[in-house]
Amino acid sequence: STARLFASYCSTILGVTVTSPIEVLKTRMQVQHDKQYKVEMYDRISKSYSKIWKQEGFAGLFKGYRAALI
Repeated sequence: STARLFASYCSTILGVTVTSPIEVLKTRMQVQHDKQYKVEMYDRISKSYSKIWKQEGFAGLFKGYRAALI
């Protein structure tokens, strides 16, 4: 029914919104190991989030958000 479909859309949007910053950090931590940095840019979770926040602002935590929603 329409109500179930709407509930499904809402839960998907909520899930993607909540997990997006976690996915951004996870991806960046994985990629830094592939590039063989001499110094890890993202080593601790709290420091990594603050680094992204300072360098890119709020939008930096939601890179790839639109693609995940689609």
